[in-house]
Amino acid sequence: MPYDFTHGNYKVGSSPSDIYRTLVTGLDGTPMPAFEASIVAFPGGPDADVKPAREALDATQLRQLSTYLASQPTEEALPAMPEADRAQLVQRRLWALVYYVRSLSRSKSAFYWLFGENPELQTGGRGR
Repeated sequence: MPYDFTHGNYKVGSSPSDIYRTLVTGLDGTPMPAFEASIVAFPGGPDADVKPAREALDATQLRQLSTYLASQPTEEALPAMPEADRAQLVQRRLWALVYYVRSLSRSKSAFYWLFGENPELQTGGRGR
């Protein structure tokens, strides 16, 4: 079963450097392998396929994703990039992944806990 990052209880620390190290080296004694650069060295370009994301994203998010992918190297450009540039791209994307993982476990505000999940509070206690 994949680990649920939304709980924020990481096995070897929750700082950005801890998460980075975990992603890069994997976790011995667990099914989590060491990082493969090919995971984040995906192609972009203006023709990048965003169809799989259509159901999960609203129109604004889909437009932002398309804009981001259009700014990324294409499938043809990735292998032609100098090794140092490709390594830098992998590092930028890996750090973005680190901060994304951290964002999954951000604690909710008091407002959220007071009004976000309790239907009675959302309807003024009228039980609608």
